Amino acid sequence: MPRKEDLLPYKPVAIHLTAEELDDLQDRIDAGELPANALELHREAEAQMVFGVDAKKDARGHYIEQGIGSRGNESANHYAALQKAEREGHEPAGAYRTALAEIWKRDPERARKLRLPEPPGGPEPRTEADI
Repeated sequence: MPRKEDLLPYKPVAIHLTAEELDDLQDRIDAGELPANALELHREAEAQMVFGVDAKKDARGHYIEQGIGSRGNESANHYAALQKAEREGHEPAGAYRTALAEIWKRDPERARKLRLPEPPGGPEPRTEADI
């Protein structure tokens, strides 16, 4: 079986191709210059660049985020960057507060370990359903 990198005439350097580049890729597939699955191979290579070559998928075939900053592996820097991005307008208003509320509800011990401030009103009280 040929290697993926041998099937494309170039090694993708950009994570995301523009619409024009994708159209060009499709035109080359239609012309027979590239294999019929070249677009699928590009998307897989793109996902490997984003999620890593050892990325895992869930039951629906969606990639699972892992590593520093992913759910359960958050760092104080992750929250500082989110706060800064919100302040600069790169994240929607309330994103930082929502993230704080989520970690305090999901894993208050980790939130304390990261020395994150409690969201306004404190963490939501746990119910029997949470236990």
